[in-house]
This record gives sequence, C-alpha cells and structure tokens, in this order.
Amino acid sequence: MAMKKAAAAAAAVVVLLVLAAEAAEAQLTCADVRKIVGTSCVNYITGKEAHASPTCCAAVHDLQARTPTTEMRRLACNCLKTEATQIKNIQDQLLAALPGQCAVSLSFRLSVDIDCATYVFIYI
Repeated sequence: MAMKKAAAAAAAVVVLLVLAAEAAEAQLTCADVRKIVGTSCVNYITGKEAHASPTCCAAVHDLQARTPTTEMRRLACNCLKTEATQIKNIQDQLLAALPGQCAVSLSFRLSVDIDCATYVFIYI
C-alpha cells in the first residue's frame, strides 16, 4: 500500500513539473514581442503605407492572443515602447489608429508616450 502511495505521489510530482515547464514556456519576453510584431507594422506607423498590412494586423491579433493577463499586456506594452524608440519617423496619430486598422478594441489611446503601468489593463 505504501508503495502505491509513493508511486502516486511521484506521478503527481511529474505532472506538476510538466505543467510548470509548460507555464514557463508560456511566459512572454520582449524577444517574443519583437518576433511577433517585428517590422510588420513599421511601414504603416511611419506613413509609408496608407493602411496596415494584413501581415501587420495578423501580428497585432497574435500579440493580443498571447497577452491574456494584465501583467503580460504591460510587459508587451513596455517592450513595444522600447522598440518604438528605435523606429525613425514614427507618427503617433498612425500608431493610435493601428488598433482600428486591425479591428482590435483598446480601452485607451495607443501612443509612444503611454504609461503602460497605468493604462494597459484591458487589451493590447
């Protein structure tokens, strides 16, 4: 009987370790954000294209799907703000229009000056 309990406990530990590993893989990093969004929206937010491309909107939707929690949305927001400093000629009004271009609902105005800690809590 003790052997069965020990085996069951060991199996439970293995399941917990697998679940913990999967949860760790689900964590979003700035590298992930760069990979998801990359340069796909740059032409639109710099005014080189009149509309966000399907590739850009797919990336925006992918990022939204990968950020279900407030913590993850704030991380993505801060990563995107950092990336935005590397983009020359970014037009804030086009950045603000990006969610509408891609049919993504936000509860705030997207801007390079947004305070991610204060405003990002619903969608990104």
